[in-house]
Amino acid sequence: MNDAHVVDPHMVQSLRALEQAGEPGLLRELIDSFLGTAPGRLARLSALAETGEAAELEAEAHALAGSCGAIGLEQLRLLCRQAEMDAASTGTVDARTVAALGPAFERAREELLRIREQTDGASP
Repeated sequence: MNDAHVVDPHMVQSLRALEQAGEPGLLRELIDSFLGTAPGRLARLSALAETGEAAELEAEAHALAGSCGAIGLEQLRLLCRQAEMDAASTGTVDARTVAALGPAFERAREELLRIREQTDGASP
């Protein structure tokens, strides 16, 4: 997991390029949306892992992985994909994967806030 970026710089660069091409505020909107929804999704994932509801767990992990991928959160996306694959193949998720989600989200949150601050500072 250490090889993956917390936030993929190429994805951030691509999103900034879209902003310059006529979508002002896109990156900030994506960051704010993610930060607004991810904590609830992570709590739901954790609860589903405890109750063993594999199909719902797989779906929630898939949705969160997609959200992570949309803004380049590689470490968190990989953990979500692992949870999704575990739920699909075994009906459960390894406790280490679930435990790693919180710290991975905190690292991502810190980096997203830093990026958002930079983005705000670059606004005219």
